[in-house]
Amino acid sequence: MTSNFALVEWFKQQDIFVGPELAVIDVLQRRSLISDELVLVAAGLAVWAHRNGHPCVYLDALHEQLAEIFSKDDDFSKEDLLPQLDTVLSALQSSPEVVRVVDKESLGTYLTACADVRPLVLFGNLLFTQRQFADELSIAEQLAVRAARKSSLAVDIAQINRIVPVPMADDVEAQAVGDTGIANRAAQSVVSNCLTVLTGGPGTGKTYTLTRCLAALLSSQEQHLEGLSIALVAPTGKAATRAKELLNNFVSDEQNSVAHSVGVSEKVLHALSRIEPKTIQRVLGSKNRMHTRFEHDHSTNLPHDIIIIDEMSMVASYLMARLLEAVRPEATILLVGDQAQLESVESGSVLRDIVDASLAGQSAVSGRVFELLKVWRQSGETRIGDLARHIRSGEGEKALSLATSNPAGVTFVASKKDGEVSPAIVEATVAELKKAAELAKTIAKENHLAAYQIIAHHKVLCGPRNGPVGVNEWNTHIRDKVHGISDGDLFRPGIPLLVTVNSPRSRLVNGDIGLAVHVQEPDGDVQIKIFFPTDDGGRYLTPAELPQIEICYAMTVHKSQGSEYNNLVVILPNESSPLLTRELVYTAITRAKKSVLIAGTEKAFLNSVQNKSVRYSGLGALLRAL
Repeated sequence: MTSNFALVEWFKQQDIFVGPELAVIDVLQRRSLISDELVLVAAGLAVWAHRNGHPCVYLDALHEQLAEIFSKDDDFSKEDLLPQLDTVLSALQSSPEVVRVVDKESLGTYLTACADVRPLVLFGNLLFTQRQFADELSIAEQLAVRAARKSSLAVDIAQINRIVPVPMADDVEAQAVGDTGIANRAAQSVVSNCLTVLTGGPGTGKTYTLTRCLAALLSSQEQHLEGLSIALVAPTGKAATRAKELLNNFVSDEQNSVAHSVGVSEKVLHALSRIEPKTIQRVLGSKNRMHTRFEHDHSTNLPHDIIIIDEMSMVASYLMARLLEAVRPEATILLVGDQAQLESVESGSVLRDIVDASLAGQSAVSGRVFELLKVWRQSGETRIGDLARHIRSGEGEKALSLATSNPAGVTFVASKKDGEVSPAIVEATVAELKKAAELAKTIAKENHLAAYQIIAHHKVLCGPRNGPVGVNEWNTHIRDKVHGISDGDLFRPGIPLLVTVNSPRSRLVNGDIGLAVHVQEPDGDVQIKIFFPTDDGGRYLTPAELPQIEICYAMTVHKSQGSEYNNLVVILPNESSPLLTRELVYTAITRAKKSVLIAGTEKAFLNSVQNKSVRYSGLGALLRAL
């Protein structure tokens, strides 16, 4: 090892250790009098990991995690910079004043984890900050207890079989993928157990199963619906709005259909229509405007009997911990999502960890995860679903071969040079957006709604915000093409505006999209207002009434989660970009309903499929330990 804290200095010079890491190191040096550089570096890495989405550091994979970074440095050899595992463990175990060492027998509880304020926790080869360990242990504890608890709700198997039927014996597609009634078993679990997890890729019927699980739950409690409290929550406002649309579609289909009705009573349909999806933060209730503290917690539980959490892949560790702590012990919980999609922009990969732990066997959640396998849609009209499944499975060559053959619904426009994408890829999109702009210039509300529908059906998705393949560049390009001017004015008729914060005052949530339009005032003046669609047609806000907004012809893939678009353009990041992962491209492509155009180099596309995102988390290990 180098001396005189040379390694700490190296991390600083590489901008790996910045403000948060250096502050923790400084405190450990000055207050705890830690002089072992390995302990200081380990502490810095634990903080760095959290900032980069990882709840912990895998000390036994340190060489693998950091080899690429270290290989760029000419002043040290990798052997000098990366100490052996035993050396790091010995240093940490020899610093009990700042490191709490636990094993399977001495894990303790969430409360003991919070009470022990030592900044670091070592569990096997996993190193956490104290806060991250407490959050992950809280999630594991809550899941373990709830997975073992039976629901108090009445179970009518015949009713479940009617609402969520088992595939017929002659259903060749279902038999081929091993689906012998996964949705039906998930529904039985929902009404029988306090915890059920429902996952699946595009077109496998997650929405179908979710709505019917809810219908089965409510049907089993039809005589007690007045006293039943249900919460349908999602990590973002857009995802919550989408959940409401899907629920409304089911209710409408049931009320208007005879041939395909599952026979849910009008009373149950009315109860379903009254469910108002909310964001997780909103249902928990912010406490003193703090980001991580809420009105509802382990001592003040939520009142709901049933909690459904949609778009689980987007939920960060800290938020999942706070939500589970706030749910009543006897409540029924259903987690829904696709673990192959992008993880939270914050720390953690909760859904993926739960699914992986269930597959490993001998874990607290074994038998509570149901992954839907049969594909029900996108098989005849478009090949988007087939492409997505190749990507999801990591079949890079198959995915590239399918994409470049330009099958139904998929177009691949190969770039000649990495990082350069032809502006021509958005010509068709621009043509449609010009139509929306012309409609937005009129004062008729029906034209505003029509313009909004055009905007809602066409979107460009990027990985980064900046640079030639970033959101800002493409928003500027499209705005200039549509409006023929580049003055930066956000409030021109036809410009879509994305709300980026929750605003109860304006009754807007993060992810809502409005459209700048012309509105005629009673005195005859024509003013610019922002049109937002509603169940009863739409409402208008003045620019002054808006919270933080940004133009959104183009959006990041992260921002698009929970949304769907008829026609989509996906611009791949650079070949060497850390954003270029399987999860990013898979999430982007599965936003498309009818058509997707993918632009970038073939190498970038292949790299993305082969580059599976890794989140270094301890939740799986904790679930197996409990």
